[in-house]
Amino acid sequence: MDFDVLRALYDSSADLTEGEPPAARNSNLLSLGMFVFQLKTLPYQELQRQASWRHPSGARVGARPVAQYLGPDDESITLSGVCLPELTGGVSFIDQLRDMADAGDGYPMIEGSGYVYGTFVIEKIDETRSLFFWDGAARRIEFTISLKRVDDAATPPAADQAQVDAMTARGDALRNGINKRTADAVAAANGAG
Repeated sequence: MDFDVLRALYDSSADLTEGEPPAARNSNLLSLGMFVFQLKTLPYQELQRQASWRHPSGARVGARPVAQYLGPDDESITLSGVCLPELTGGVSFIDQLRDMADAGDGYPMIEGSGYVYGTFVIEKIDETRSLFFWDGAARRIEFTISLKRVDDAATPPAADQAQVDAMTARGDALRNGINKRTADAVAAANGAG
């Protein structure tokens, strides 16, 4: 798995200016390949993850069937949300995901916190548009994106996991620094008042 994507996401958060609110500094909800789900692109409201394992059974005479564990089965993730183009991203972001689905490639899925889900393909995108402007553009777009895991590894190799842990620690340090600066600013504002 290419962890340069994850490193770039965290490195980009260090270039932010002091005047931005904390929410703007770390608004990366999730990345799928190079597509980043953010408050300003496609902010999903729900992530549903399904995983199963294979335990086929064989019949026995005079006893219960015996089950044998064969390993993991399919894993899927469903992202659903509402896009309000006046406030957040628009149709162009859904179209970017359609282009990625058309390519048929697997993309690494990494949460903004640094958690690595694995490599996923886009199986399906549903969208429902409503509340239209006079020109037919939708004010509200509900979307559901269905993803299927395609990599074999249940977890990243140890060396890769060490990189993920280091970058997660860096993300935590950035968030703690942001929280401290925010608390200091609030304390200064309260002391000046």
